[in-house]
Amino acid sequence: MRYVTEMLDTLFQLIGVQLPPWGGTVFLLCVLVLLGPFFYRNSLTKKARKRLQALSAQGGQARLDGEAEVLELVRGHPFGLVVVVEEASKRGMHRLVEQGLEALDRTGRHRDQFHRLSRELGEKPTTAAAQAIAIERLRETGLHVQAKLRLNKALLRFPDHPELLALIPGEE
Repeated sequence: MRYVTEMLDTLFQLIGVQLPPWGGTVFLLCVLVLLGPFFYRNSLTKKARKRLQALSAQGGQARLDGEAEVLELVRGHPFGLVVVVEEASKRGMHRLVEQGLEALDRTGRHRDQFHRLSRELGEKPTTAAAQAIAIERLRETGLHVQAKLRLNKALLRFPDHPELLALIPGEE
């Protein structure tokens, strides 16, 4: 700490400001107090990202509870929500992506990021085979309700495709 305060004293002397001996320490403490909230938000965002990484291997109710916890960590912090949406998208956590985008929209900030993410993550045209694979993955991770919803949407788009028809419960 002594070297930091000496460096600050030297910098202030170079610009022509003479500080008392305790001035460098007070200046450094003021800077830390002012930047503290930013460091705290950054630590919450980092914690949320690590929690997302751990959740990507889980399924079922534990994953749903963890997603709620992740959103709670970054609640009210638009940049943290952007990070969570991007990370959840990489990991195929579609429910969390939707909730994160809704929360980001409610903040009213980072509109450019919101529009970019909405465009990038919007529903993209896919094939029936790709839909069938995605539905099977959802079922394997224990997200049966989401799998059923996705199957219903896929059947509306591809009503006679055999791979999708084979996924209908009782038809296997």
